[in-house]
Formats: sequence, C-alpha cells, structure tokens
Amino acid sequence: MPWWLEKPMRLIQTNLREIDADLDPDEFMRQLREFSANVLLFNVGGIIANYPTELEFHWRNPFLRGDLVGEVLERARQNGIRFLARFDFSKINETLAARRPEWLYVGAKGERVNYNGQVHTCLNGGYQQEYAHEILAEAIRCYPVDGVFFNMFGYQTRDYGGVRHGICQCENCRSRYRAFCGEELPSPRVSDDASSAAYRRFQAHTVREKIEAIVRQIKQHNPEIAVCTYVTEAVDIVRRESNSAADRPKPEWGYSATEHTASVLSGWRDKTVSNSAVHFLDIPYRHVGVSPHLTSLRLAENIANAAWLDYYVIGPLERQDNRACFEMVKDLYRFHAENERWYSGVRPVGDVCLIRPGGKASTEFRGLLRLLAEHHVLFHILDEAQVAKSGVLSSCQAAILPDASNPADDLKRSIDDYVAGGGRLLATGLTGARDDEGLPAGVAFDFECLGRPPILDVLPARRGSYWRVAPRDREALRGFQEIDLLYIDDEACHCALPAGARGFLGYVPGDMYGPPEKCYYREETSVPGLICRAHGKGIAALIPWRLGRHYASQGSHGHAALFRAILFDLLGLQPSIQLDASPLIEMRSQIRSDGAWQLVSLVNHSGQNGVSFLPPLPTQNIEISMRAPSLPAEARALRLGRALPVKAAGEGRCRFTLPRLDLLETIVARYT
Repeated sequence: MPWWLEKPMRLIQTNLREIDADLDPDEFMRQLREFSANVLLFNVGGIIANYPTELEFHWRNPFLRGDLVGEVLERARQNGIRFLARFDFSKINETLAARRPEWLYVGAKGERVNYNGQVHTCLNGGYQQEYAHEILAEAIRCYPVDGVFFNMFGYQTRDYGGVRHGICQCENCRSRYRAFCGEELPSPRVSDDASSAAYRRFQAHTVREKIEAIVRQIKQHNPEIAVCTYVTEAVDIVRRESNSAADRPKPEWGYSATEHTASVLSGWRDKTVSNSAVHFLDIPYRHVGVSPHLTSLRLAENIANAAWLDYYVIGPLERQDNRACFEMVKDLYRFHAENERWYSGVRPVGDVCLIRPGGKASTEFRGLLRLLAEHHVLFHILDEAQVAKSGVLSSCQAAILPDASNPADDLKRSIDDYVAGGGRLLATGLTGARDDEGLPAGVAFDFECLGRPPILDVLPARRGSYWRVAPRDREALRGFQEIDLLYIDDEACHCALPAGARGFLGYVPGDMYGPPEKCYYREETSVPGLICRAHGKGIAALIPWRLGRHYASQGSHGHAALFRAILFDLLGLQPSIQLDASPLIEMRSQIRSDGAWQLVSLVNHSGQNGVSFLPPLPTQNIEISMRAPSLPAEARALRLGRALPVKAAGEGRCRFTLPRLDLLETIVARYT
C-alpha cells in the first residue's frame, strides 16, 4: 500500500514568501514537531525557485543564499516528516514573460494579465505544456521528495484582484480547440462560467490530459511519489480548502470540511483527501487569522471524516502575526497523533447517498446536506460522475438527487436500477429538465422511476405563494399537526401525475400583500408540491421545486418538517445510528475494513453564532443507539479517554451514553 493511503496524515503548509528564504531549518523542524506534523508542504518551484536552479526560465528567489529546499528536506527526513514539493506554473515573472509571449494567457480584450510583476501563463502554452516538465524533472532529480503538489492547476481566468478576464484567446487555445471540435473558440466573455458545453468539455479534456502527462513523468521517475492537486483525475491526494473570503455571502458554511472530505472518501478507494483549514481571512488579508474556533471546527470535521489534517499559513510558523489558534491546532494534531491507528484502514458508513450534480456544490445541495446533518443522518457524498463507478449507491437505503438539471445517461440508469431493486430516491428542483446548454429539455424529469412526469407549466417565482398541507397529506406525513402552509419563494414545476403516483401539497399562488387588512389568499390549486411513486421494489419521491435552497436561505421549520416526513415516513429510512442530541451536533461514522471496529464521531457546531465562531457549548449525556453485528467488546471515547458502558437494545442494536461533548469526540466500538 502506498504511504499516502496507509493512514490519515497531519500536514502543515507554510506557504513561504520570497523573504522567508532566511528561515532556520532546525527551528522550523522544532515547530513542526510541536504541531505533531508528519507531512510538510513546502515551496519548491514554479513562480519562484527556492533552490539553485540551473534553468534559464525558472525565476530564482532573489533572497536565496544557499539551497533552502535541500536543507529543509534533509531535516524533514531526519525527523520522519514527509516532504511534499509545491509548484505553481500559473504565473511567470514579467522579465521572463517578455521574452516568451507565446507562453502567455490572452484575455477577452486581447490583454496579457500582469499582476504585480507576475504574468498569467496558459495551460495550452509552451510554458505549461513543455517547460514546466523541465522544471519538474530538475527538482525531482535533485531532491528525493515524497510528493508533489500543484497550485492553481488548470484554467485561471481571474487575477488576484478578483477581476475576470474571460476565456483565453491565445493562438494555442484557438488551434487546440479547433482540433478538438472543428469549431472556432467561443466569443470572449467576461466569465467562462457560462461558456458553451463544447468549451467546458474542451477544458475538462485538456486539464485531464495535462495532469495525466505530469503523473506519467513523475511515476516513471519514482512511483512512490504522490501527486496532489485540486482535481480528482489521475492524482493520489485530492487537495481541498476550507477557506474564508471577505466578500463571500455570510454566514460561513460550517460543513465545508465534511463536504470536501466526504465527497472524496465516499467515491474513491484509491485516493485520499487533504482538506486544508486555511488560517487567514482572505487573500488580501493573509496576515490575519480567522476565528480560532472556526479553524478548530474545520480540523475537527477532518478528523471526524477520517481524513488528513491540513493547516495552511502564509510564511513560517514563528512569523505569524496572529497565533491565537496555535494551541487549539496543536491539541487536535496531538490527539490525532496519539489515536491515528483508529482512523487508519477505515471506510465511511452512510445510510443516504447525497449526490453532487456536476461535482459542484449548489445552494440546493448544501441546504439538503445541512438537513441531513441536523437530523443526524449518516450520508455519503458522491459526485455525479462517481455514482455508477463507485458501487456505493447499492449499500445505501436512500439517495438524494438535488436539482440535477442535466443528469448524464449513466446516472439516470444507475438511479432507475437502484430504485427498481428496492432503493429509495428523493429528487428535487428541476432534475432532468435542462440540456447541455441549460435550455429546456425535450423530456422533463427523465427518470423511469419517477414516471417521467411531463411539465405542464413552470410556475414563476411569486412572492406570497405557499404549499398547502391538506388533511389527507397528514395521513402519510407526520409533523404537520400545527403547520398548514409552507412558503415558496422560487419557481416550481407543475407536473402531471404519472401513472401510479400520488400527489401531496397544493399550490397557493401569491396574492396581495401590503396592509394587513388586504393580506389573504383567494385561490388554492391541486398543483402538487410533492409526488411519490412506487417503482419495482423501491420508491421515488419528487419535489419539483428547490427545498434545499429554501432551507439554506431561511432555515424554516416547515421545510425541515417536510424533509423529515419524506425521508422517514414516505421513504421509510431506518437510521443505522440514532442520536439523542441537539441538531447542532454533527455525526460521522466509519468502519474498519476487516470489521474490527466502528467509529462514531461527533462534532459540536454550537459555537457558530451568525458570522462569529465562539467556543462550543458543552453538551451532556448524549444517548447513542447503534445497529451492530454483535455487542461491542468495548466502546471507548478517545477524547475523554474512558470506556462507556454498552448495553444491548434489541433488534440487533446496542446503546451507550457519551457523558460530555466539547468540540469533538470519537467513540471506538470495538468488536474484537
């Protein structure tokens, strides 16, 4: 087994500035040991070479006085710390760029992008296609690194100021695109986010081709060198970041680390994931840290998902201007070091498969993730492309497909087969209603298990609209004794009921609002807001509007009640682990591959208060009921350092009580 899969590691990235070339390697190692780190991600080359490169077009750090990479790598090996070499080929120094303009990115207005002396290169230009391989060859020939990491891999159309410059218009892109599809490049746009489906396929193809070429070069030199970047194709370690941004809508997404780690560990057995808890507030504010409790929460979720720990700062540790989180980070790293054996060789446990359409986290997806977490439902996260490949779906009681407007044919086949075989499906939004270009598809909701209900009309977003919960709905949906209406503030589809389906909820179109004397609705319709249908041995439910988006926006108890009723009443989910605790307690679980033990980890989110992250409130006496193959020989709480009495609970279940939860706890239920 390669070293990166043997166990979850503890990585520290000190992203060096050029002025940090004078760091003391021995002091640097002492600090890494204090953090219990066993992997170092260290700047080697690309934008700046931190070693005495002999290559003409590799910019040497002007502050370099010796061989910084060589000295640090030697100390790392002496201290048993793996060394990941960091490269960034997305930019080149302006003096070198001026000599090779054919290597450079060309913006929508024909401009080169020079940001403070660093000029954007193009993925299809000679620098990234050819010269980067020379730099890489020199580095891995001179230094016995354990892995390589590539920053800003792929197409970079935005500068550090956040300005988008559009699809690259260089001649390399034009000729490669013409060879790819026989057409001319799409017209320049301010953003390539809305570019044509053909161009998106071109991007995916060229990025995959580039990473595969890099991997071949590295593995031919030494197959034990791990390859790491932000894409999933061909790499060994998938890098993700839980970061913040000054202009990003608030509040902060508290489940970022779970989303990033679970989406890799659920879908791939031959990869691991290193999700970075980014220390700083934003790129322009790299010397100011986020709340220590936000950093701790991100690291706690990494631990709870049995992923790598990863902490990222700018500059050496001793030069940080904000060190408030250091002791918390050291504590979590130390805890992980002392207990790493329990997190090794495990695979995630999930009752529900939450599918991420297009591999992107929409608001709909995140709202449904939050609902699952708050209801203490164990879930996998699978990117759409991995559903048919991974085999995970067959092990889940239910699947959730959030607003997958243009699902691939293999996904549709997998879902239909899954439901026919006894699975349960919840589809939301405009699933199946768009084509490659985002236009209305010929057949809406094109799933056999859903009965392919045609869309009779698209109800536009209209303020003051509702879904009526009728008395007959309450016969199948519990929790609505005191709730008659759910609000809707988005478009919805009026679907015809397919054969054998039952409709729930009735659309109440928006009416007058203003003075209270005039606030009442005049019309109620039979347009269903929920459709449920048996298919083969399974059940499929369709919400033809975005339930998750509504919950992400307002957190309405009515929308939560509907989700709960669908999942547990209509679809009949039987949770493998039940938790008697606040919705602010997140639960994750893994089982050892040989069945020797199962982990149940709890993360306390009670410290999040709007935009602030504060110490979480301690929670007492959490009852846990767990389906188990036999009565565990022991259940041990690792943070508390004590065994928990285990009792049989009947029907193949056991139960135990966790006396106290602060931020994080992992309970090991050991069977042998």
